[in-house]
Amino acid sequence: PFEEVKEQLDAIRKHLGPWGNTQITAGEVTLLPCDDLIRILKYCREIELSPMLMTNGQTILKDPSYLERLVLEGGLARISIHIDTTQKGRLGLRPQDSETDIQWMRDAFANLVRQTRKKTGRPLEAATTYTVTEKNFSDVPKVMEWCMANADAFRMISFQPTADVGRNRDREQVQQQDS
Repeated sequence: PFEEVKEQLDAIRKHLGPWGNTQITAGEVTLLPCDDLIRILKYCREIELSPMLMTNGQTILKDPSYLERLVLEGGLARISIHIDTTQKGRLGLRPQDSETDIQWMRDAFANLVRQTRKKTGRPLEAATTYTVTEKNFSDVPKVMEWCMANADAFRMISFQPTADVGRNRDREQVQQQDS
């Protein structure tokens, strides 16, 4: 509920002070109706927080007007899009894909950022995140080359280790039982 979101944002503002950097995320925050997310972004600005939207990008890639509305109506100026082969269920991602196989996906997001800037006439800073695993570690140099070639769209990449989440724990429990 929005009242609970406001309480969280108020607590962040109290702790960080004016224009503290705030990540807006919730599993996949763009599953919210656009009007709800615009309301959250506006509230961030109202209480002097600097929001960055954290997303897997599926919604905005399928419906670019969603991102345009966030920029124009919500004042969104910063976004981070998670793009890598660890995202099971992502549209267009095949189980056998390597990181270099999905460069087309990174291209689509880079073009979306560029088009949104052009269409809205507003700045939009974009970052990307990448979960590093044993399987995709060797692809890091190629992804960095892509980032350098697309630095006009994505000015930052964050490499993150695999998080200990349910899907990992289940696999680890099976391995422990086999030992």
